[in-house]
Amino acid sequence: NHSSNPKPPLVRQATINYSRTPIDADVVKLPVPTGEPSINVENDASILGVSGYSILRYMYATLITYSFIVSYMTGCCWYTILLFYFVEYFAFYLWHWQAHNRLWWIPFNEGCYKKHKEHHWELYPPNDFYGVRERQTDQMSSPASSVDPLPISWWDYMRHKTWVSDHEGLLILLTFIQLIIARLVFHCSYSTIVCAFFGFMIMAFIGNWLHHAYHVEDHWLERFKWYHELRALHYIHHLGTAKHNYGVLNMTLDRFLGSFTFSGTKTNETHQSQNKRQ
Repeated sequence: NHSSNPKPPLVRQATINYSRTPIDADVVKLPVPTGEPSINVENDASILGVSGYSILRYMYATLITYSFIVSYMTGCCWYTILLFYFVEYFAFYLWHWQAHNRLWWIPFNEGCYKKHKEHHWELYPPNDFYGVRERQTDQMSSPASSVDPLPISWWDYMRHKTWVSDHEGLLILLTFIQLIIARLVFHCSYSTIVCAFFGFMIMAFIGNWLHHAYHVEDHWLERFKWYHELRALHYIHHLGTAKHNYGVLNMTLDRFLGSFTFSGTKTNETHQSQNKRQ
């Protein structure tokens, strides 16, 4: 019975290099969670959003396409949705920054700080980035229960990913402030604002889902190189002070504002693929 056979784990790639890295470039080896392949990236601060560089191109292409569609539908400028995105992206950066700092004068900060601290140091600490070992061990040692095939339960996911709560409260507030200003100050039409809000919801869903995926071992996205690099950068965010690499998909603001780090050791290693071609 083939259906009863367990699926083999995904074959993890060897050291991940990138064809865009020049042969003479400084190379940084990223810290990675236990069991992950080594990742070498170019140590070039001029590359904006170096993490997941290839996937970012698709993201911006999708944003531009959606912006043109909204412009055609509502009569707004073709770049209006792009402006909404960048303002919301900045709001997300501020929200994530304040989540790691106790600031009494910021609304929702106390609850957000506590929830974020729980996420970083209790659920997914650096030495247990996937947060599954203890639960799996308990399940396997219990004869009365079968092992849950999911890395974390749906209840765990929803309990710590609640949208309308003190954790996301500030981000939701900033989003609505942006939409109100767009209407009252810049006189955006209601249809444009609805389209912008719809775009925010899609981005929130994708970002929330991707962040959850980073903490799932043997996730199907591991077949993509960009995913390994993004997950390594998020793993770095969980190390030390957790005050670097605030982005989930886009690290451009981290580059501009000085919070981006590889937190790796420079090596003289060059591209394996390039060496093979020589």
